[in-house]
Amino acid sequence: MSQVSTIVCATKSLAERINEGIDAPNKSYFFSSICLDMMKNNNVRSRNRYVLDNVHAAKLFRYLHFPICKDSHWTLVVYDNEDGSWKHFNSMRMRSGIVDVHYIEALSLKNIVSEVQRQTMGNDSIDTQEYYPPLESVVDYPQQRPESLDCAIIVCVVMRQYVRHVDVSKSLHGGNCSVLRVIMVKTFVNDPLRGLKNDLA
Repeated sequence: MSQVSTIVCATKSLAERINEGIDAPNKSYFFSSICLDMMKNNNVRSRNRYVLDNVHAAKLFRYLHFPICKDSHWTLVVYDNEDGSWKHFNSMRMRSGIVDVHYIEALSLKNIVSEVQRQTMGNDSIDTQEYYPPLESVVDYPQQRPESLDCAIIVCVVMRQYVRHVDVSKSLHGGNCSVLRVIMVKTFVNDPLRGLKNDLA
């Protein structure tokens, strides 16, 4: 075990280590895939209401997931309610020196949510950038092949890793994207409660 792995394991609580790999959907709240469009709504009152309604619904959850799409490319923003951190996962990171438009969109989303949260707490006098930590662009994260359409699959994998208490890493935890697509289709069809097979029966 590497020194980094040892440090990570040491900082995990006993409950986190016991629950690692076990589904815990009650720890994650998922915003709709239209969240970025809602954040860009020119009607500020409507936009803020959308944010407030969802943040209120997510108050008992640890992780808030924001799947966002820009120019047909999916990335993911995750907010941790416990430590206040914001992370951005992009499976197609830009080369050094090139402006990452996906990070800019993610930062805009994060700033809007932070500002609405700050206003509801009555902290209008506190500067948002000082009160909230920056948006971290995660580096140790699966990257898609050039010209592939795997971004949405990889976003789903990261969300699943959060649900299963698994540290997000370069591993896809389940095979390549083709295998993961097959697993997802089978789940959509065979889920005992909401599967398509039940609708066709």
